[in-house]
Amino acid sequence: MTGAASIRRRPWPLLGLVFACLFAVFLVGCRSSLIPIEPPRAIDGVLDLRGWDFDADGPVPLAGQWQLAWGELLEPETAGAREAWTPYAVPGAWNGVEIDGAPVGEAGAATARLRVLLPPERGAMLLRTRGTSTAHRLWFNGREQRGAGTVSTELEAIEPASPNALHAFPDADSVEIVVQIANRDHRQGGLRRDWLLGNYADVSRHHTGWVLYETLTMTTMFVVGCAFLLFYATRRRGVFRMYFGLFALACALRTSVAGDGMPLTVIWPGLPWAARISLEYATSWAAVGLGVLTVTRLYHQEDYPPLSYGLLGLGGLAALALGLGPARWSMVTVTPLQAFAAFAIVWVLIVVVRAVLARRFGSRGLLAAMLAFLLALVHDIARARGLLPTPFELTQPAFVGVVLIEAAQLARSFAQSYTVIEQLSKDLTVTNRDLEATNKAVERFVPYEFLHLLDRTSIRDVDRGDNAGQVMDVLFCDLRSFTTIIESLEPEQAFAFINDYLSYMEPQIRKHKGFVNSYLGDAYLALYYGGGDETLRSAIAMMRSLEQFNAEQGHVPNMEIRAGIGVHSGSLMLGTIGGLDRLDSGVIGDPVNTASRVEGMTKMYGTPLLISEATYRRIESLDEFRIRELDRVVAKGKTEAIRLYEVLDGLPEVQAERRWATREAFAAALALYREGRFEDALAAFRRHLDEVPEDAPARLYTERCQGHIDSPPVAWTGVTILTRK
Repeated sequence: MTGAASIRRRPWPLLGLVFACLFAVFLVGCRSSLIPIEPPRAIDGVLDLRGWDFDADGPVPLAGQWQLAWGELLEPETAGAREAWTPYAVPGAWNGVEIDGAPVGEAGAATARLRVLLPPERGAMLLRTRGTSTAHRLWFNGREQRGAGTVSTELEAIEPASPNALHAFPDADSVEIVVQIANRDHRQGGLRRDWLLGNYADVSRHHTGWVLYETLTMTTMFVVGCAFLLFYATRRRGVFRMYFGLFALACALRTSVAGDGMPLTVIWPGLPWAARISLEYATSWAAVGLGVLTVTRLYHQEDYPPLSYGLLGLGGLAALALGLGPARWSMVTVTPLQAFAAFAIVWVLIVVVRAVLARRFGSRGLLAAMLAFLLALVHDIARARGLLPTPFELTQPAFVGVVLIEAAQLARSFAQSYTVIEQLSKDLTVTNRDLEATNKAVERFVPYEFLHLLDRTSIRDVDRGDNAGQVMDVLFCDLRSFTTIIESLEPEQAFAFINDYLSYMEPQIRKHKGFVNSYLGDAYLALYYGGGDETLRSAIAMMRSLEQFNAEQGHVPNMEIRAGIGVHSGSLMLGTIGGLDRLDSGVIGDPVNTASRVEGMTKMYGTPLLISEATYRRIESLDEFRIRELDRVVAKGKTEAIRLYEVLDGLPEVQAERRWATREAFAAALALYREGRFEDALAAFRRHLDEVPEDAPARLYTERCQGHIDSPPVAWTGVTILTRK
């Protein structure tokens, strides 16, 4: 077999596999349409999600019948007083909605409203907005959110801007969404695309997935385009390679500003709407013309050059005009662009079929890819018209498949290009891995929970001085005898010990809606946003993890590692602190200092887990825990007393059960102590110690009682005043 014959036959298994995969995706899409999970739809401006399980069923689009007030820009106060509303089907343009018997056009202003009823059991929620034409203001329960552009009832005053955005959704059983929308330039006005509501992680992952997918698509096309331009520049043979390189670059530019991800707007958030629209449609016209020349010049024997170059010229002139003209021109050319693309596809198919009949190199693989693309296009048209309710679109991945197959065909036409293509592919893979590794590294330094609390979705959105007030639980944990442990270890052993210890403790924080705000050598400060019950579960779980660590660690054999935990709750300020070139996440507020003091008291009372009264009051399921009141203290530097509570669940089970069984006797002795009856209290505590000799707080109280008997206090209040931290 000759080398040429071998090259001709080798691509067929790969091309057949690609076509089979594309067709399988189509079949899976059709199959999935038979068993959809139909989400609730809005009726008369109300979307009832009380029966929807966001954890099990995933995010839900805010689709259905919204309410519309045409020609009015209402704020929540005035919207609530309005009685007459027009039904408005979302997603969809408001074009054709009848107001007073007459359909409205694309230009104008309106207010849309929707009330969302949420299930009682839910986590942090996130709303993804997209496809609003072309400027809007947004409110949740009367609180204004980040909008886009400038809305006005005066058309000339409208400033379009319609980026995709993520919004933290209110933690309420009922949320009223009010949106002011204004459109002047786009051919379709209103809420054209689905708004997606779901758990914070699901919606964030959905949004990030689209951005990464379209970024990868854009990058792939860009790299392929540059590669083929490089091939042509080095050899100056096969002009179709140049056309294909330009075609791939045009597709990469279009991908960067169109679709759900819009990677260019992530890199350049301030990109004007008019520039984005002009670039999208200019590159579309250019890509069609360049795509025609790529195929017809490859199979030039079957081409009619005047027609192909005429299509290229028409596409080029249209792209130039749209690139230099106003965005309104792009809207006018939508229908002509569709007709132009349809004619170009028909012509290219004719050329490829003629090439197949003439047995031209690679023509059958290209024809199979184009048929798969047309099949995906028909699928998406049927889906858009409601004839085929499949859950996803196939045109874009099928088109990417066509581009990649064409790239493979062109690359196989000259063997020396393989090395360059392979190296570029490896570089792209390494770049993606580096990007993934960088994202993971950033998350280690700046928790996503911190970004969420600042109402930010990306580290790029954070500026110096950003802050937010929150009521949170603050947990301070300190390792006992750390200096003694470290002195017995080499530096690398010390780091291995502390990191191993934290690997047991830190997962219990994230598992219970918390995150580590800062590491302080042998101690760490954690913040919780899930309520007192979750915080206490986390602290108890850490005590159990410490027991497991002691059973498994080999860093300091025959030594029990102990730690103390203190928890306090209150209002905090979270934000960014630093200079112009170096920022850090910080938390400011008295609860941080108090939590540290409470942890310090665990040493004095000889118990591993203490909480303040502020945290105790935030616990809803008290029956779940074993807690006893321990003392009322005034910390050093403070003027107000706080109640301390000992969480017995933090002790080994045998000790916890013994102290819990005798809690009433301990409470009675504590009451005598607070009344100033020190001799009676001393006797009561001693009787208690006879039953529970390892009860360190009771032993401390016997010492205090004896001290007060020997030296009676002048003015007794029952409060312990601490003179040291």
